[in-house]
Amino acid sequence: DAKHRRQATLFQDPQACVFAVGPLLRDACEELAGRQPIMLVPGFPDRPAGTPPDKSLVAITFGRMDRTSDRIKQGRLAVAGFGRALKTKAGYPFPMRRLDAPRLYLIGIGADCAAEAAEAQAFVDTMAERAVNLIALPYDEERQALMQRLAGANLSLMLSWHEGFGLTGWEAIASGVPLIVGTHSGLYRLIDEELGCTWADTARAFLGGLGVDPAPRAAAGPADPARPLPGDAPWP
Repeated sequence: DAKHRRQATLFQDPQACVFAVGPLLRDACEELAGRQPIMLVPGFPDRPAGTPPDKSLVAITFGRMDRTSDRIKQGRLAVAGFGRALKTKAGYPFPMRRLDAPRLYLIGIGADCAAEAAEAQAFVDTMAERAVNLIALPYDEERQALMQRLAGANLSLMLSWHEGFGLTGWEAIASGVPLIVGTHSGLYRLIDEELGCTWADTARAFLGGLGVDPAPRAAAGPADPARPLPGDAPWP
């Protein structure tokens, strides 16, 4: 299309200095430009002060519930997964009292989107088959405020179907918050290129130390794209 042609013309200019953030955009840029761009990695923000909660499960995710945005950001998938985990409690390796008062922060729903927030609340309650404390909030333009919000969680979800890099996941890592990240993201690729299989081995060792066997999930294979979640939430 016209946008693609303009990008190719710009990137193929021999006088242009070509940069890309992360390996996913680096590869896409190289395909357009016909030469290797300079890859940039965002600066690692300072870890905010504070201790993550250890008495309850507090998760944070980013995205909208409207169908257009959700096709990429998959906020409904994060909400569904959180609710289903509360319902099944399958393989949960920590004291069950943490599930007595869980919270899910859904960042990206403005104050003028009450219907969207209500839909998210009804959806997570349905998936969990119980009342869940879901807090829908708008994006915070103050980075320090976002970092403090992340530091108050003990789980972050970045399940985007596609993400050029994934700054929110990067900031979660900087805050010391465990992150579930989609594989079609620049952040996943960066971690995989830098650590290779090491990070998967570390995760398996961590789960093994908790008495959780990761083998059954691995044997089950990836999620079946043809198997829909209730409410037509997409699978990655």
